[in-house]
Amino acid sequence: MIAACPRCSTRFRIGAERLRDEGVRLRCSGCQAVFRVYPPRTQAPRRRDDPAVEAELTPPPRLPERERLVLVADPDPARGKVSAAAIGQLGLHPLLVVDGVEALLALQRSLPSRILIDAALPRLTAAELCEVVKRNESLRTTRVVVTGSAETLAGLTVLRAAGLGPDATVEHGDLPDALPEGLGLARDEHALASPAVPPEPVRTPPEPVIWQAPPTPLLPTQKSVDSDPEIARAERLARIVVSDIVLYNADRFERAAREGDVLETLASEVAEARRLFRERVPEHLCAERDFVTEELLRVARSRAAR
Repeated sequence: MIAACPRCSTRFRIGAERLRDEGVRLRCSGCQAVFRVYPPRTQAPRRRDDPAVEAELTPPPRLPERERLVLVADPDPARGKVSAAAIGQLGLHPLLVVDGVEALLALQRSLPSRILIDAALPRLTAAELCEVVKRNESLRTTRVVVTGSAETLAGLTVLRAAGLGPDATVEHGDLPDALPEGLGLARDEHALASPAVPPEPVRTPPEPVIWQAPPTPLLPTQKSVDSDPEIARAERLARIVVSDIVLYNADRFERAAREGDVLETLASEVAEARRLFRERVPEHLCAERDFVTEELLRVARSRAAR
C-alpha cells in the first residue's frame, strides 16, 4: 500500500506483511516526522494519551520569514557587506541599505525583526530611526542595534533615558564577532534559523541583497540641508509622521495610492499628523510649506508607480 507523511506529504510504499492491526510506526525520510500507518479498513485508534508520538509529530522549530529578516543600514558599503555576510552565516536574511531614508522606506515595506544601524547614518540619523521604531506599534517587537565609535554611541544616552534608545550597541571594532549577541541570538539559537539538515561543505555566503530605493527624488535635498538646517529637520520629521500613517493604515494607503485619493481617504490621520508636526516645528515653516502633505503625496506617487 501507499502511505503519505501527514506533515510534508512525501509518499512511501509499504509491504502488506509489515502492517499489523495496531499499526506500524514510520519516520519520514524527508522531514523526520514520526507517524503511524494502519492496514486498510482498520480505523486508527485515537492516541491522545501518547505524548511521545505527539511530541515527535510537532514540527521542528523554525523562525517565521519576518524573523529571518535583518535590515542593515551602514554608510560604509564595505563594512555593511561584511556585517551582512556575517548575518547570513547565522541563517538570517540581511537587507542592506546605505542611508537613513532608504532604511525608513525598507522598514515600512519589510517590517524586519531586527535592524542594525550605524550611528553616522546620513539623511536620517540612527537616533531618529530608533524613535520611529520605538513609537510604532507595528515595529514594537523589532530589535534595534546601533553600531559606531565609543564617542558616537555615548551620544545615545539621552534617547535611552526617554525609553526610545536602541536595544543594544556594538562598537565598530567588535564587528562582526559581536553580532550574534547584539542581535539577541542565543548560542544555540542559530540552529533555529534553518531546519535540521545533514551537514554540507562550507560555502562562501551569498552576496547580501542590496535594497534599491525608488527612483523618485528623496527629501531632503542637499540644497535644503546646506541652506537651512531647520528645513532639513522639518523634512525628516515629515517623513517620520508619514511613515506612521503608512504603517498603521497599510491597506487603506495602498488602495488610496492606486486610486489617487490619499488625502481624502486618510483625512483624519493627516489632520492628526499635522497637529503633531506643528508642535515640533517653528510656526513660520508650517506657514511656508505643508511638509506632511508633500511627503504623503510623494510616497503615494512612489507606491502607485510600482
